[in-house]
Amino acid sequence: MVGTMDVAIWQVLAATGALLGAVVGAAVAPWLISLVPEGAASGRRWFLTRPAVVVVGAVVGLLAGAHVRASIEPLLWPSALVLLAAAAGAGLVDAAGHRLPDVLVLRGWAVGAVLACAVLPWVGAARVLLGVAVSALCWAVLTAVTLAAPRALGYGDVKLLGLLALAVALLRPGAVVTAVVAAVVLGGVAALLLLVTRRAAAGTHLAFGPWLLAGAAVAILTA
Repeated sequence: MVGTMDVAIWQVLAATGALLGAVVGAAVAPWLISLVPEGAASGRRWFLTRPAVVVVGAVVGLLAGAHVRASIEPLLWPSALVLLAAAAGAGLVDAAGHRLPDVLVLRGWAVGAVLACAVLPWVGAARVLLGVAVSALCWAVLTAVTLAAPRALGYGDVKLLGLLALAVALLRPGAVVTAVVAAVVLGGVAALLLLVTRRAAAGTHLAFGPWLLAGAAVAILTA
């Protein structure tokens, strides 16, 4: 059972993460706009306005606190915060311009993995190494799927899922399945609503990155 001290720790980290996420979000919002491809619809750029990025940054900080609550490992907080923040930034760019930048996804994964490995002696080698292995396996399997059926999933989504798989697998490997299922269901419902309301057609390309992040959030909150 989690003691009162443990509860206080994750609450403090959640509050700290929310504040840090909001401050960093305000600072990086203009940079995120620069990552949107030229020619992207201007009507979607509101996703990257400073208020929107600040709110998402604060939510990501709270989610990193929930990650600590589920893992009962405060030392994994920096890794979880970096992984989720990188995924959130990439998801916002995807929502605005249908692009998942490697500078966020790949570098975010690398920094998050290094931070997790740095505390490996204190949180247990099995947890960290298994998380990295699950992430690599997701990349390998989904890359094969993408090569076999290019229209099934974009390679940017594959890389983002690999990043989020590391964050979620640090809780437990099975949570990755929850994240993927939740992302597919939420994304499917959103696509259906857009079709019903005629805000999208059958051939409209919809950003899946934000729904992958939402699926990871569901997996963390239900872990």
